[in-house]
Amino acid sequence: MTDRARRWQATSCRRRPRNDQSLRQRAFLFVQQMGTHRAHAPPGRRTQPRQERARRRSSHFLGRIVPGRSSMRTSSQHKVERGFTLVELVVVISIVAVLAALAVPSFVTVTERWRVRSAAESLIDTTYYARSEAVRRGENIVIARRASAGDCTSTGVTDWSCGWIIFDDVNNDGAQGACDQSATKNECTIRVLDLPPSVNIAIPGNGTLTVDRFGVISSNNSNAVTAALTAKGRALTDPSSAQLCIAPMGRVRRILGTDSC
Repeated sequence: MTDRARRWQATSCRRRPRNDQSLRQRAFLFVQQMGTHRAHAPPGRRTQPRQERARRRSSHFLGRIVPGRSSMRTSSQHKVERGFTLVELVVVISIVAVLAALAVPSFVTVTERWRVRSAAESLIDTTYYARSEAVRRGENIVIARRASAGDCTSTGVTDWSCGWIIFDDVNNDGAQGACDQSATKNECTIRVLDLPPSVNIAIPGNGTLTVDRFGVISSNNSNAVTAALTAKGRALTDPSSAQLCIAPMGRVRRILGTDSC
């Protein structure tokens, strides 16, 4: 073995393995030394604080040694402010208040119209049922108003707001007699109907509608029957009001409160 080979073998044996810790130390020393040259920056170049520049350079340099080092970020750099300001909250509340003020009157009108319509359909169904019972029994069937029902009290013979009853008028006197269930024919109540609240019904006459055995409807010996339906506190001119035109043969027609039969 030559002298040159012996020297090369001795030198290679003294070599130490690569140490990442020593490289990190060299990197930090390099960054600190580079930070001292801040005053020698070229004219017109925007300089940054020494610590900020040192941090960025160390992150960039160590990114080559430690994987993922350059991708580190603090949570403060990605912080996003969320929420509403007081002005935005006041504007939204004002808009909601205006929309509610516009919607409430129309909602009340729809509710009143639905109640009037429900009462009209109840009266129409009652006339159909009374005609079918009169023809089936071969006797007079009377629809009579109720003077009171619960908290409702009728104001007169033309006020049907508390509802009505249906009974078999055996003696043809137009009034309901005593209910004798043991008798084959009696004047017991066949059906009772209550009206929806907040609805007024006015039918001219003596407070009864009579249906004979042929199915002809009359009121106080008058074949023309008209029923006016209005919501509480409303007149016939209100859009929610309606009228029922009841023909002698049982045909019922519903019209507006301002129209005439």
